[in-house]
Amino acid sequence: MTQRFNLDALLILFISGISLGLGILMQSSPPSQILIWAGFAITWLICSFIFSFSLKTNLVFISLFFLRPYTLVFFAVLILLIFGWIIENYKQSSRLAILPFPLFFIVLLGFGIYALTKTYVSGGSVYFAATVIVPLVSFLLISNIQQIEEDLRVWTKSIAIIAFILAVYGVFVALMNPAERIGSTWSNAMTINGFYTVGFFFALANAAKTEYRHYKMLWIGFAFIIFLGMVYTYTRIALVAVLFGLFIMILRLKKIRLYAITALALMTLFIPSSMAERISMGMEIDLSIIIRLIVWTKAIGMVLSHPFTGIGFSTWKDIYHGMVPSELLYAQHAHNLIINLALEMGIIAAFAFLAIIIITLRRYYKLVVKTADNSFHFIVMIAMLSLLVACLTDIFIQQYQISILFWITLALLFRETKHHRTETAS
Repeated sequence: MTQRFNLDALLILFISGISLGLGILMQSSPPSQILIWAGFAITWLICSFIFSFSLKTNLVFISLFFLRPYTLVFFAVLILLIFGWIIENYKQSSRLAILPFPLFFIVLLGFGIYALTKTYVSGGSVYFAATVIVPLVSFLLISNIQQIEEDLRVWTKSIAIIAFILAVYGVFVALMNPAERIGSTWSNAMTINGFYTVGFFFALANAAKTEYRHYKMLWIGFAFIIFLGMVYTYTRIALVAVLFGLFIMILRLKKIRLYAITALALMTLFIPSSMAERISMGMEIDLSIIIRLIVWTKAIGMVLSHPFTGIGFSTWKDIYHGMVPSELLYAQHAHNLIINLALEMGIIAAFAFLAIIIITLRRYYKLVVKTADNSFHFIVMIAMLSLLVACLTDIFIQQYQISILFWITLALLFRETKHHRTETAS
């Protein structure tokens, strides 16, 4: 299920696309954002010269993006991945690039581009990049870089540390502003909880991986602080996703059952009073459930009207204004990943998108998780599954902040699987 392409031809295509994209971005962006992008690029060059040009260096540097995600820096991260791949491939003798899941990616790209032609609202192109370009670039680039065992470990460490830093600041801000819902440095308190969900399990994965007791306790402490960051921003589906992941861990990992059950039993003690009051109010009057039921009904109806090509990226937020009687019932997206994918790109593209995820995770479980001599890989997989559970009522992995996190991780898991299969065969 792979396809080989000439590397030099792909480089010409990438460089042309980058030049065109940069020109458009520079013309449409304010000077402050251009300075941020330039600062990001210069810092990356300095770090790469100091610590060497490698995927590991790039992964550490990309993790800094999550401290304060900007749209322009999101595109800079994509360019960074491409340049990193160019450098790594020219170090090797091969000039052929392997595209995993070629049929699924071609379908996704084709229907995605067609959906982009239907997009007329601001921000639609960012959703296209997060939904189509990020998966393609992540898999094409990371799967073609020579396997280094520590890459996945470095990535999980970096994300867990960044999540810890954000959670510390987020808890402080929440204590200073108890009546407001502030997502640390991020502009959206809901979206950051998708990042917290992954960071929480990555911290636990590193706790399981390390052999030293004091480091193990340090990573568990990080996970606890990250969980507090989630509680103080209170996104129910993210908390449900974490509980789902912990439940699976309890079923699989006998050594931690007692500790995990005790932690779950004591969890309510750490919920701040302002959050407890919000939760109790939400149980009495919760419009979000009604809003989602209406959105799902309307969105499914529109999917049936446009089953093959969808309505375009993010155009729902404009169309839906005329479909609801009150602004109180308004929703910017379909609040379900599967429905939203089918709504924007059509059922075929949605199937291709989901097939890449399901096949990758299934192979990772069969070839890596089941044969691993520790719990690290199992908990990393739980992180991915928990984020997908959170997408039952949201579209986290279509949002550019979380898309980068999810697809880089998934591409690293694919590469781990490929490497494991090669070792087994030899």
